[in-house]
Amino acid sequence: MRQLYVYMNDLKAGVLTENTPGKEYTFCYDENYLSTENPSISVTLPKREESYKNEYLFPELIAISIP
Repeated sequence: MRQLYVYMNDLKAGVLTENTPGKEYTFCYDENYLSTENPSISVTLPKREESYKNEYLFPELIAISIP
């Protein structure tokens, strides 16, 4: 299992986890980030306590990580 910390404006927004290599991913917002008024990291990943699960790597996270 690999994990990547996702930051937004120098604040830890959440964790992207590769549960099964190349097959299953989750993104979970950090509790502290949820309590702020900072925006969601993507319009397709609104802030919520429940984890997002996907069989593909989240394209939203790839798009925001490219300068």
